[in-house]
Amino acid sequence: MLPLKLIECRDWHGFRVLMTDLRFLWRKITENGALSVLYAYKEALVPLTAEGFSSERISDYYDFIYEHVKTLTASPNRIFKLGFNCKQVTVRRETQMLVQQYEQIITEWHDMHTSEGA
Repeated sequence: MLPLKLIECRDWHGFRVLMTDLRFLWRKITENGALSVLYAYKEALVPLTAEGFSSERISDYYDFIYEHVKTLTASPNRIFKLGFNCKQVTVRRETQMLVQQYEQIITEWHDMHTSEGA
């Protein structure tokens, strides 16, 4: 799994980018299960702490996955709904922005296709 390779290379920026991207997390949970994502976070905690790297974003995403591990294991597609209303502000804000982007794309696509038929 890519996050584990990033941990081996001590690429903390790359790890943070991947492990705080809901689309990536959704794919990994769908492919390997929510426990595999939690395992990657836990593997990173010791070296991250030892090297003095801290990230509130990583902590928020870890807490979010940890709180919803059973639900995400049963239904990975619920990650966006859970994120939209979760208590971790970072996750909630980023999920809401992601949903707004997709809503805008769908609206533009719909407008483009309905105006062609007129």
